[in-house]
Amino acid sequence: MQILEKVRNLLYPAFEQARTAIHKSGRIWISTHRNPDGDAIGSELALYHALTAIGKKVEIVNCDPTPYNLMFTDKNSIIKSHKDYSFDASYVDLIIIVDLNDSSRLGTLAPIFNESKAFKLLIDHHTEANINVDLSIVNTQATSTGELVYYFLKFLDIDLNSDIAQNLYLAIMTDTGSFRFPRTDASTHKIVADILQYDVNPVDIYEQVYNTNSINSIHILGSALKNITLHYDGKLAIMRISAEMLRSANASNDDIDNFVNHTLSIVGTKIGVMIAEVIGSDELRISIRSKGTYSARKISSHFGGGGHLNAAGARVKNISLDDAYKQIIEFAESVIESTGIKNE
Repeated sequence: MQILEKVRNLLYPAFEQARTAIHKSGRIWISTHRNPDGDAIGSELALYHALTAIGKKVEIVNCDPTPYNLMFTDKNSIIKSHKDYSFDASYVDLIIIVDLNDSSRLGTLAPIFNESKAFKLLIDHHTEANINVDLSIVNTQATSTGELVYYFLKFLDIDLNSDIAQNLYLAIMTDTGSFRFPRTDASTHKIVADILQYDVNPVDIYEQVYNTNSINSIHILGSALKNITLHYDGKLAIMRISAEMLRSANASNDDIDNFVNHTLSIVGTKIGVMIAEVIGSDELRISIRSKGTYSARKISSHFGGGGHLNAAGARVKNISLDDAYKQIIEFAESVIESTGIKNE
């Protein structure tokens, strides 16, 4: 499949420069944001398998461990976590950062990244980048970082194989909400049609990502659903999860991934928020989803976070669960009112 004309026109110069950087580099470090999701993990591994296939020495080191439901795609434990891996980046020629727009989201790896003299390449689809790199492959209209990686690998004339294709599918599937988010269009499905030629099993990938919950996850989900409150005539739904709730269910913070999606299943809800205390930390995790033109990103930005129009998040410190809850209710009012006026 040829690269779509609009993508080629926008990204061709960056693709050319990135190809040169890769050819000049012997050792490459790939990394992504804290609490990596399917798009992040899939994009990293697709690049890893592609670049090792052309003889490059590649290492993936992330700040946080891979979530349990995404481990299936990394059977050989290629991805290392900085929490339990001593990482020396002094030998690296090229750093490829995927699926983030702010270097602070690299967590404990941020100082290593910022201090490195290696050539730095960003591949991402988020808005308002706040990261110092030498080269960016960024298209905010892309459905996912995985989509951009697909186009880039095609540009490099790297033959896809099962490992590359599975991870590209994982990246695109998860960041399009299983192909239901607004930016999913004919080009998305053309990419997937190409990917599926390489021994990719969509049923298995979906099952691994969304239907491999522990009993503890189900228990905490029950408590979280009971805790949802509605505001502004039901347009805003907020789910709160305390550390005590997690401990009572013997659950971890990984067990609540994707819980926020349940908030949007309520009739009339336009914005859904999950606020969760992080066990063993003074942080709060805020996940936000929305429908239509109601902006999840505006709310996350209020807390120093980021994301997309309909999916965003933030990590905040020095604020209680109750105070964050009150601030979200207060700030969301202007978002709901201004969007409602536009829609009338």
